[in-house]
Amino acid sequence: MVPSMNITEQSPWQSLQSQRESLPHLRELFANDPDRATKFQLEAAGLFFDYSKNLITEKTIADLVSLASMLRIPVYMHNLDGAQLFRPAAWTAFGTSETESADFRACANFGPLYR
Repeated sequence: MVPSMNITEQSPWQSLQSQRESLPHLRELFANDPDRATKFQLEAAGLFFDYSKNLITEKTIADLVSLASMLRIPVYMHNLDGAQLFRPAAWTAFGTSETESADFRACANFGPLYR
């Protein structure tokens, strides 16, 4: 059995908390990043999602993906740079050549770490 840990003590959680306290106004986020409207949108299955009007940054997304992987929630996280992702060393037992399928196998095997 994998030991449980306190998620609020993990660095991505703490980073999200500090971001929450220091995020500028939404107008400033748009002014500082002209590509924000296209950077934070997604189209899938005929649906269009626009996240640009949320108080998020690229760092916010990376921290959320890291938390999801730490919680062993399989997410489509392979459009991020590998250095931004947290993969426990034990996941290498599920393969290293196809990281997406290895992540899903590891998540299915280990189950949730934080309860």
